[in-house]
Amino acid sequence: MRFEIAHQSVGRTRLRAQARPVDAYEFAALAEGVAGLAGVEDVDFRPTTGSLVIEHPDLAWDQIESNLLRTGSIELTAGNSPRASAAALAPVRATLKQVDNLLTWVSSGGLDMRTVTFLVMFALALRQIQRGQIMVPAFSFLWYAFEIASRSFAAEDHPPETPGD
Repeated sequence: MRFEIAHQSVGRTRLRAQARPVDAYEFAALAEGVAGLAGVEDVDFRPTTGSLVIEHPDLAWDQIESNLLRTGSIELTAGNSPRASAAALAPVRATLKQVDNLLTWVSSGGLDMRTVTFLVMFALALRQIQRGQIMVPAFSFLWYAFEIASRSFAAEDHPPETPGD
């Protein structure tokens, strides 16, 4: 069967069959075979959506993928995989990284993109509260602001690079 990576996070990968509908019995047998691979903790197969959710918390996807392809029962295609999307966004990320580095350099380390984004979201939330729009807009802005702040605290500190000439 041919699959593409529909979604991927650390320790969890969702593969989606390219041809649907899938035969439920064939799909169950395929899922059982994947579940037997080294490093795979659990496989949830969903024949109605044509997807396999593979839990692999102790092993990187690259190692699972090579074992999976060796079996010959699954073929992975590029499709609209997260890897293809990440490659397409590489220039945007590089530009944002340059802006972040420049902002950090100009402010002598006092500001970065996350701090500015947090402050803007927090200011927008306060503005919505002032207008009486508490539940939807204000709560959403506050949620986003504090999500940005919590990710900042969780991220490793990297020294800012000086912008290129």
